[in-house]
Amino acid sequence: MSLLMISDLTAAYGKAIVLQNLSLRVAEGEICALLGSNGSGKTTLIKTILGMVKATAGRIEFDGKPIQGMDTHRASEMGISIVPEGRKIFPEMTVAENLRMGCFHEDRKEVIQARMQEIYHLFPRLKEREQQLGGTLSGGEQGMLAIGRAMMGAPRLMMLDEPSLGLQPNLVELMFEIIQRINQERSTTILLAEQNAKRTLEIADSGYVLQKGRIIAQGTAAEVAINEVVKQAYLKADSSLINQES
Repeated sequence: MSLLMISDLTAAYGKAIVLQNLSLRVAEGEICALLGSNGSGKTTLIKTILGMVKATAGRIEFDGKPIQGMDTHRASEMGISIVPEGRKIFPEMTVAENLRMGCFHEDRKEVIQARMQEIYHLFPRLKEREQQLGGTLSGGEQGMLAIGRAMMGAPRLMMLDEPSLGLQPNLVELMFEIIQRINQERSTTILLAEQNAKRTLEIADSGYVLQKGRIIAQGTAAEVAINEVVKQAYLKADSSLINQES
C-alpha cells in the first residue's frame, strides 16, 4: 500500500520550473531513497510535499488523501515530519524544549513525557544533555536532536534531508544505523534524501534518482544500485554528491 503517492507533479520558484511531471510512490513501512546531484530538486520535492513550495500541476496524496497546497503546520498533525537539511535546531532552547517543539499540537502531558522517554532511550546522549542549549551540542548530537524532534510527533512518514551532511565518518555510520532502527522498530516510513548514495541504497527498499527535476532512474534499491547511469554518476564517485542540493 502506498502511503505517499505523487503523480505528474510540477513545481516552480516563480517562473523557474524545478520539478517537472514527477511521479513516485513510497510504500507504507519502507525506506525510500531519493538521490540526485546539486540542483536536482530533492529539497524542493520535500518542501512541495510539506506545502512550503506550491505545486503548479499534479497531485500529492498521503494515505489516500490529497494534500497538495495544505498549510505547512498541518503536516505534523497528519503524521508527516521532517529532519531538514542542516538540522535547524533551535540553538537558544534546551534539548528538552527542542523536543517539545516536535509535538506542538499535543497537549497531553503524559503523552509528551512518554514520547520524550522514547527519544532518550534511543539517544541516551540527549538525556545527558537534557537541559543543555541546543546550540552548544556537537554536530552529531544536533543530528540526534533533529531526528528526535521529528519523532516527537509520532509520524507515519519521516522525511530526512541530508542527515549525514557534515558529520564525521563514524557518526555517518551511526546515523544510518539509527534511521534503519527507527524504520524497523517503529515501522516508520522513511523518505531519505541523501548525499551518500551507496550507504543509502544499502538500507533502502526502493529508490528514485532525480536530475534537473525529473526522475531518471527508479526501482528497488538493488535495481537502482546496478543501473549504469547511477553507477557512473554516483556510486563510483560518491564524493560528487558532497555539498549538493537544490
